[in-house]
Amino acid sequence: MKNILATIILLAISSSVFAYECGDRAFTSTRTQDGSSIGLFASAEDFEGAEKWDINSGEPPLSVSQAVSIVTEWAEGFYHRFDSMAVKSVRIQEYGCWDARGHWLYVFSLSPVIDDNRLHGSGYMAAVTMSGKVIEPREFGE
Repeated sequence: MKNILATIILLAISSSVFAYECGDRAFTSTRTQDGSSIGLFASAEDFEGAEKWDINSGEPPLSVSQAVSIVTEWAEGFYHRFDSMAVKSVRIQEYGCWDARGHWLYVFSLSPVIDDNRLHGSGYMAAVTMSGKVIEPREFGE
C-alpha cells in the first residue's frame, strides 16, 4: 500500500513539473548567424479560447490562409525595419505539453524583404494558434 501511495505522489509531482517546464523550453528554435538562439515558447494559457482539434477529423479550426494573413500583419509591426516579410515555409504541429494536448498551431519561417529582394536568415519565425494568437520569437540563452 505504501508503494502505491508513493507511486501516485511521484506521478503527481513529476507530471506537474513537466507541465511547468513546457513554457520554459522552446517548442522550436534556431541559431542565427551571430550565434544567438531564437525560439518560440508557449504555455497552456496561450491556447485559451483555442479549440482542441484532431488532425484525423477534418479541417483545422483556423485555415492556412487565415493564419498566413494573421502572421503577415503581425510581422509588419514586429519586423518593421524591413519593407515586408514573406512566408518561407509553414508547418502545422501539435503543442506537446501535457496540459495543452490536442492544441495545434502553425509554425512559420519568414524571410525579410528589402527592395523586392528576399533575405535569407534563420531567426525570423512565429507561430499562430488555432484561435489566431501569435506566438512571438524571443532570444534565449543556453
